Amino acid sequence: KFVKKMGLGETRDVVVSTFIVAAAAVIGLEWWNRRQQLSRILAALESLQEALAGARSPEGTAAVPALTRQENSGPALRLIQEIPLVFPVPAPNDGLPYHACPQGRLDHFGCDPATKQLFVSCLGDSSLAVIDVYGGRVSQRVPIEGGTPQGVVSTSEGVFVATASGKIHVFQRGTDWPFALSKPVDAKCPFTFEGCEFSEGLEADNIRHVPSLIDGRCGSFFVAMVKGNHSCICRFRDTPDETNQYCQTATYMCADDAEGFQIVGHRMFVNIAKEGLVQVFDVVGDSTSPIANIPLPRPLSSNFPMCADTKHKRLFVAVRKPVTDACLLVIQMETGEMMARIPCVGDADDIFYDASRQRVYVVGGVGAVNVIDVSHRKQPSEYSVIAEIETGIGARTGLWFPDRDSLYVAVPGSVAADPRILVLEAV
Repeated sequence: KFVKKMGLGETRDVVVSTFIVAAAAVIGLEWWNRRQQLSRILAALESLQEALAGARSPEGTAAVPALTRQENSGPALRLIQEIPLVFPVPAPNDGLPYHACPQGRLDHFGCDPATKQLFVSCLGDSSLAVIDVYGGRVSQRVPIEGGTPQGVVSTSEGVFVATASGKIHVFQRGTDWPFALSKPVDAKCPFTFEGCEFSEGLEADNIRHVPSLIDGRCGSFFVAMVKGNHSCICRFRDTPDETNQYCQTATYMCADDAEGFQIVGHRMFVNIAKEGLVQVFDVVGDSTSPIANIPLPRPLSSNFPMCADTKHKRLFVAVRKPVTDACLLVIQMETGEMMARIPCVGDADDIFYDASRQRVYVVGGVGAVNVIDVSHRKQPSEYSVIAEIETGIGARTGLWFPDRDSLYVAVPGSVAADPRILVLEAV
């Protein structure tokens, strides 16, 4: 009927008329959809206007409700950026440069708030990635002689990198910071253990820096070291001597497999992963033996990461095994009492305490970050996971950067994606 009315009765005009009808239908449908969207927007505006009017008191002044914290009203962390872990590689024979990615496992982080830089130990690549936080890119790749970098910390002197080869590479600050040093300084460990040279075949892992202690001594950094069934925490001065060496000042002998540790005041708390134990040391006195042992509830073990709430004297320990019982333990520092046990994400290697929000971020290698509310105003039995953010398989290390109010998580590369750093902003 439409064809006849339009005078398009010819066979050759049928195709043209069909396109005209289809175009008219599409235009009409689009107009109808836009009209429906506009109607919904107007309805929402009217509802908002009524709500605002209802929230006013009879005198015509706005009634301000008491401020409440709705922990489950939205995500506790939101992804704001992904920093690809790629760096330029000069091509041989004056060819065009290309980009490469670190392969294998990504280990611990360090940060320099003054220069807004992150340092990521690329264990599988035997290098250190220097990340420009503001620029959101890898600014430099630093090869680590001897390979297997693990713990990293930044001080006013430079960047200290602990390696599985038992050496601490020290990159000193220069005029062309961050890495103008032609050759790193090796701070070795000249001490013996049970008649053998402990510096032979040892593995250095976690490293912590303490600018000053309450005993008035100079600043120190502490390194967890393991050899076979023996482990210890080595303490070094944080400034070099006349020979440009960093002198070792103490060795705290631990039980088997010392892992994550925290120094709070004159106490040092050390995770003993294989035995499911936390050992306590006095870093002020002359004794280098533990002054107390805090056993974890059986059969919990593989307690690798640890963080602390210094204000409220709470210690947080993440446990990996049994795998079905992965959890976060809250321990009272002064008494060793187990305050709470919260099920959490598995295969955790880093945890961080957000003091301003009283949360613990558990970075789990199964591919997620748990956000746990541990507000001191609540009873320990009320501590709970308030959010879980997906990351990537094997992403079990990270860094909480208070100056940026963000959690940085290292995601290793896979067949489907290159390695990257996820930037999760706290909300």
